[in-house]
Amino acid sequence: MSTIFPQVKEWYEIDGVELSTHGYSIESINNSTPDRKGENASSPVIHGDLFREKRLTSRRETWVMWVSDADPDTGVVSSDDATRRSQFDENYDHVMRLLNKLPAQLEIVKQPSGRVAYGEVASGFSMDDHRELGFTRFNVEVNFPDPRWYESTTTTETQTLTAGTSKAFTIPPGQIGTAPVTYMTITFTCTSGTMTNPRLLNSTYASSLTQIGYTGSLTSGQSVVIDTQNLTLKKNGTNDIANLYRSGSRQDWMELFPTGTNSLVFSTTATATGTVSIEYKRAYF
Repeated sequence: MSTIFPQVKEWYEIDGVELSTHGYSIESINNSTPDRKGENASSPVIHGDLFREKRLTSRRETWVMWVSDADPDTGVVSSDDATRRSQFDENYDHVMRLLNKLPAQLEIVKQPSGRVAYGEVASGFSMDDHRELGFTRFNVEVNFPDPRWYESTTTTETQTLTAGTSKAFTIPPGQIGTAPVTYMTITFTCTSGTMTNPRLLNSTYASSLTQIGYTGSLTSGQSVVIDTQNLTLKKNGTNDIANLYRSGSRQDWMELFPTGTNSLVFSTTATATGTVSIEYKRAYF
């Protein structure tokens, strides 16, 4: 429940500020799932069209917000006109500073789940301004360039290869969320002997394979870390992006699908002992 309004069971925090107070609040939210972008291919020699996989667009929410002349924490409204006006102006300015953040996106946390998304105010907004009553209401259009919500905690999947060249494993959809996961950190570590050309393959969909790895050798204690969000590869903490290996039909470096059990393979080109670790945050619509 909200720390200020116990009857409010779900609310937003923007850059650490709770927007469910006596002085300012989000009254309601109109949200939606993202649209799809991309087109099927037309061919004169078949009936219908050829299916092409789509990607997600950004999405928008509309927030109905209000600002009052009450103390945000206590709800006390002063009996003095000048003090009420001063409190209203303070609350109003606080909300305007919060919303009009230009250099970076807003960090939006949905409480009490703690899921995080990043957005920006998409346009100007008009107000029903009743300053004489110490109250104003307005709509805010918020654009989410990445349409997904993310868990605040990290999920880790680790697999061990012992004196072999491949290890098949699965990740169930319940460990992914409801949206595709494309941002993750993949770590290959050699624990004994030498590991040559470690790879990670997602073979869930035969028509949409993706494989990523490292071209080269790791000796015991060495590791390679691949960051699919920042598009980096480091061996023992040093940039080694020139030896990144990628294959498959997808643009994302690696993807985990929420629509079924993911089938993955950890492999090397010579017998090896080591681990692969996949760290990610579950994604949701």
